[in-house]
Amino acid sequence: EGQAMQAPSFSISTGASVSSTGWHGARPPLEARKLLDDLYDDPQALNEALSHLHPVPYEKRQNWKEEKSMRSLDRDGHVIMFRSRRAVFLRDNMKPLELACHLLLEGDLEKESVQNRFKNQVRGPHMALVIGHHRQYVREPMLTEWHRAHSDRVAAFLSQDIIKRIIQWITQMVELVFPGIAKRFREDVEKIKQRYPGVEPLFGLFWNFCLNAQFPGQRRIHCLPHADWKNQIGVCALLVYLISGGEHFDDDRKTWLVVWEIALAIQLPAWVLHLYPSALFYHFNVDVDDVKFVTTAGEVVHPTQANSTPLHEDTDCGRGSMVFFNQATMRCFPETGYDLLSLAPEEQRTFDYEGSIESTFVKY
Repeated sequence: EGQAMQAPSFSISTGASVSSTGWHGARPPLEARKLLDDLYDDPQALNEALSHLHPVPYEKRQNWKEEKSMRSLDRDGHVIMFRSRRAVFLRDNMKPLELACHLLLEGDLEKESVQNRFKNQVRGPHMALVIGHHRQYVREPMLTEWHRAHSDRVAAFLSQDIIKRIIQWITQMVELVFPGIAKRFREDVEKIKQRYPGVEPLFGLFWNFCLNAQFPGQRRIHCLPHADWKNQIGVCALLVYLISGGEHFDDDRKTWLVVWEIALAIQLPAWVLHLYPSALFYHFNVDVDDVKFVTTAGEVVHPTQANSTPLHEDTDCGRGSMVFFNQATMRCFPETGYDLLSLAPEEQRTFDYEGSIESTFVKY
């Protein structure tokens, strides 16, 4: 059982950021990106801008199983985002999950060369480790360079029971909430397996996995404004986790997800799954301590510095995230029958974006 909320003015068919070809998302215009980046660096101005967003707090219960999931709808009724309730099995497997992540990372977080590689990344200076298949500028899908160089680590990571269970759970959630997208993902997989023997997704319905991890001295994963515009027009799966020492992370105030085009600020506590088409939106994390939202959410009282006091000092430590996603290039052969888009006839190089929305994003 879950809840639903509707964005009264946003339509995913006409209001999202889409490339001219319809294959993937698009970055907002440079001027708009610069304006938002400047805003992000000015806390007072940012808080004023955020106050006009619609907050989507998470209503917690002592018994987690009494909590409710949340579907977000556009004005036409399409389900465009889904936030699960907190997963008890994830909370109860915090240590095994942390161990699995260590098997993948080993000592890379302490290496200066790795830290330097990521320090100027658009999403933030944390380590964003991507494994799985991609097809960047090559005819056939291949594993990422890091994956190929550390296949033993990847195998150890994927062999962990908690990782297998997470992949199974996410697959079930996508099939339940976004059946049209799951169907298309599965059809694409079958065509790719036939065309490229031995190539199949390692993450259920997803070809790629990104582990966002903290370098020494960093307190949490807190992403800067960005768009995942090279991803498929479907959904990605964002999972929020905690590492040791993060038990007091205050998600009532810290690291909410802003989805700019829909004007939403969404609370994502640890151990929730968030499914959304990240390719279509400019999004980023914010703290909402000092934000006075003009639009409130019913009877829910949003904690601020003025009406509550943190019980611990380490309330911004220990948050991590992982993302399962599909790149747009993996759709080339399933959709056109050609290895490269440049080889396809001219009429097949564009994609019916609005038509695909109706067939993949179900109405609630």
